[in-house]
Amino acid sequence: MREKQTKILYEMYKAARNLQAIPSTATLLSDFLEKVSNEYHKDNDVKALLEELALIHDKMKNVPLPQTRTEFESRANLFTLMERLKEFLQIKRKFMISRNTTAEPQS
Repeated sequence: MREKQTKILYEMYKAARNLQAIPSTATLLSDFLEKVSNEYHKDNDVKALLEELALIHDKMKNVPLPQTRTEFESRANLFTLMERLKEFLQIKRKFMISRNTTAEPQS
């Protein structure tokens, strides 16, 4: 799990580094990234975080289309970052589900 997540974090870094401008939608994602950093811990099954990320994704769909090439490319990188974050959280979610289904019942 950690190896996969490390690779995804690097991809997220590259997407953020490639931002040439800061799209208006960046605030939604940056606030969410801060929330993830505060709530992500070994016992969090990240279900609520994935649900919130889906809502952010829906909000971003309703934003008017970019008007310039720079804005288009920046929003594309932001979308890539968001998709990698989703993968990152899904890995944790699958891990938590498998851990809970293989755990022996306590007496």
